[in-house]
Parts: sequence; structure tokens; C-alpha cells
Amino acid sequence: FCPRLFHPMVVLFLCMSFWDACSFLPISNKIKIPSQKRIRSLFNDYATKEKEEEGNDSRKIMTGNDKREEKNTTLFNGGQAGTEANDLYKWDDVTMSGPLGKFADDLFLDRFRIALATSNLKLSSDYAPGYDGMMDIVKEMMETPGMSPDMVVAKSRATLNSLFPDLPPTFGFSDRVGLLFWFEILFAKPFPAFSCKLNSWVTWLASQWLMGHCELQDLVPAKDIDDTTNNNDIIGDGKGQLVLVRRCRFLESGSCASLCVNSCKIPTQQFFNEDMGVPMRMIPDYN
Repeated sequence: FCPRLFHPMVVLFLCMSFWDACSFLPISNKIKIPSQKRIRSLFNDYATKEKEEEGNDSRKIMTGNDKREEKNTTLFNGGQAGTEANDLYKWDDVTMSGPLGKFADDLFLDRFRIALATSNLKLSSDYAPGYDGMMDIVKEMMETPGMSPDMVVAKSRATLNSLFPDLPPTFGFSDRVGLLFWFEILFAKPFPAFSCKLNSWVTWLASQWLMGHCELQDLVPAKDIDDTTNNNDIIGDGKGQLVLVRRCRFLESGSCASLCVNSCKIPTQQFFNEDMGVPMRMIPDYN
């Protein structure tokens, strides 16, 4: 065996990945469904943070996007979306699956449904089965009386955090989820390019059941307003760092741009940028 395989950081990453994978499987009493208390606590933390930022005149920029501008101009009645996508990439649960196969897709879907239902203080069995039932949970959250766009963002981000084990412990250095905190410390900060490539690959590998058919492509430098190339947008060489979703299943099922922005785009960007320390930006096509 190559000695590099036993490098402490490699061993730690493999152990963390194994534990994360096990969190999807009910193989022991130690692996638990995220509690309502945990999701509620995370949601309250993020909601409080959002309210504090509303009173701050300074704008927070994430990977070139103004977060506040998006949320203020895109409300719940965001209109239809995903009506002009290519039929060739329309997802079919019967004939299609992600790279890991149908069994893995069903496990991931079930795990995500449980977390979403728990965030609504209900059981997964209270909703219709499968992907349609999952979307019913999301729509119910969006339609909850008194639920503002900021609250939807905070609740969605808390749900994403609840999917990951709170191990290893942070020993008081942070109130973030343990796995995410240590990923930033051990990987995202010292190896930013590797972390970007790794997250792109994992997204392609394990999330096609959620988004639909995906492809890994190279990230091309964007152009500034004066039409000059801006290489500062890319960390590393950009190879394999762009995940292209040919026909977003989530967007099409929701049929609303505001559902996409408030329950997926913004919370996912915050999750990667702030909770994992991995620069990330989503650019939806609402056609």
C-alpha cells in the first residue's frame, strides 16, 4: 500500500465520510433522525442572524451575488418556472437513477424527507410518498402563515445542517455542526481547490435524484461589466468545478421561481459558503 493512503488527514476524511454515509442508514441505535429540537435550535439561530443583518446598512456579498437584493425582489408569488426545459432530460424515477443507483437514491430521498418533515414538526408518513410528497413538505413550509422569505431561508439552511452529524465535537470553538466545522478547518481552508472539486464531484454523485441529470464541466472565468475576464472568480484551475443541471427537477416540481430562490438557491449558497467554507454560487435558469 502507498504510505500516503495513511496520512492522518486522509484517514480522518475517510472516517468522517463513513460516518456521514452511515447517517443515512438505520443500522444502529446510535444513528438517530435529526430531532425537532435540533432543527428548531438551528432555525432560531439563523433567523436571529437574519434579523440582525436586516438592521445593518452594509450589504453582504457572497461570490458576487447580493443576497439582500435577491430576497427583496423575489417574493412568494414568483411565477412559473422550468416550462421551456429540454424534454430529453426530464427525470423519470422508473427508468433513471443517479450514479450510485436506485437504492442509494431512495435512501437519500427518505433521509431528506424525514429532515424536511421534522422541520415542519411532523412525520414523513404524514405526507404522500416519494418525491412528490417531499415537494408537498416544501410547499407547505412556503405557505405557512407568517412565514417570511427570510424565515424560509433560515429554516431550509437549518434543515441542510441537520443532515450532517455533529461529530467530531468542536470543543467550544464554534456552534456549527461538528462535521462541517472540521471540514472547513482541515480541508476548505488549507486545500480550497481540492475542496471545490470534491464538493462538485459529491454533488454530481449523490444529488441527481434531487436536481435531475447533472454533468461536471470546467469552470470558465466570468467577465466583468467592462467585458474583461475576471480570473478571481475561480479557485484553482476550475477543472470539474462546475455542476451543470440540465433540467432541474426541484425547480420544475415547484413551478415557482420564489420557491427555488428561498428554499434552495439562497440557503444552499449560505450552507456552502458559511457553514462549509466552500465558495459556491448557483445560477438558475427560470426558462
